[in-house]
Amino acid sequence: MLWTPHHLLVAPALFLLAAQLAPQLALADHHVCSWKEGLNSPFEYGYDRSCMAYVAKTASGYADYRCAKEWPTTYGILVADFNVLSPGRLEFAAACGENGYALTKWVSPSCTWIHSMAMCLGRGDPHRPVKEINCFYMARADDCEWPAMFTNDSIPDMVDIWYLPYPEKRELRLGADD
Repeated sequence: MLWTPHHLLVAPALFLLAAQLAPQLALADHHVCSWKEGLNSPFEYGYDRSCMAYVAKTASGYADYRCAKEWPTTYGILVADFNVLSPGRLEFAAACGENGYALTKWVSPSCTWIHSMAMCLGRGDPHRPVKEINCFYMARADDCEWPAMFTNDSIPDMVDIWYLPYPEKRELRLGADD
């Protein structure tokens, strides 16, 4: 191909356009948790518990939250971490692994039946007093960081993860093939 004066004008413009778009294409979506269904337990809004994940701190100041063994369909799945995104940040993984922070589709291979997720600091049980329930919600493909900062001493001991199936797919549950 012969380079003409027209090519010499267009090539730098395309290079500049690619350089401007590259950071946007390389970065994953990221959000601060802000959606609240209300003050009650996720159960009151039709959510089912996915798992409870207990903190595992490391000597270097990081922490992971993985589903506990009493939840066999999600056991060992990383649902949140601390101090990884940036100092003092608790970040929750996208349940369905699309954009943002998610290592895999941890709910199911396709996630077509999940509408949204709830993440609670501590237990989000329906019998707990409302003042003790602290939950945020996110769409299945989102991830988000908790809006408050934490220290190694103030991070929660446990997070409680809930999911909401689409109404027409309520018969599908965690562990079921979809």
